[in-house]
Amino acid sequence: MDPLDFLDIFNEKTSKNKKNLELPDLFTPSIITSSPLLSASTIIGNGMIDGVIDSLLGGNIDKPKKGCVVYCDLAGLEMHSGIYVGKKRIAHLNGDGRIETVSAKEFLARLGGFNPALTIYTSCRNGQPKGSYDAYERAMSMVGKKRNYNLLFDNCHQFTAGCLTGDFKNACNLFALLKLEVSSSLGATEWLAWDY
Repeated sequence: MDPLDFLDIFNEKTSKNKKNLELPDLFTPSIITSSPLLSASTIIGNGMIDGVIDSLLGGNIDKPKKGCVVYCDLAGLEMHSGIYVGKKRIAHLNGDGRIETVSAKEFLARLGGFNPALTIYTSCRNGQPKGSYDAYERAMSMVGKKRNYNLLFDNCHQFTAGCLTGDFKNACNLFALLKLEVSSSLGATEWLAWDY
């Protein structure tokens, strides 16, 4: 028996009499069970599964606009974000603290190339890419610089929010906070898959 199948069966049997709690999620609906083990879909990443579905069934855009915020799933655990800067390139803060521009494929190749994500999502409103030229210019002005990268306190989300606001010492170190900043700064309320 596949270990992931076992986890699903175990979770189903152990949570029969336990109430599922629905918690609001800013990106996709999520249900957390009170079972101590994770379900198989959580382990492989609901975001990755959603990305495959989005890529196959539509809800896509041809190309982001300069200054759009983009993100991808990181093995179902977190997200990676950056700013689209044109010519199929993304400015981002990498795990070494370098700010660089990369291709879509390089952007997805986080975690030493072991990230299973296939989809890059773009900030949109009413089905159209929504970006900021100021964010584009700020991102480009930071390329080649280095930051003291820290997974929790100085990460890609803080860099991306800094491109939107001009404040690179902002408190948007979680993707949920970045999403709120995107909504506030850009008026973007949708995230559509980019056909890169």
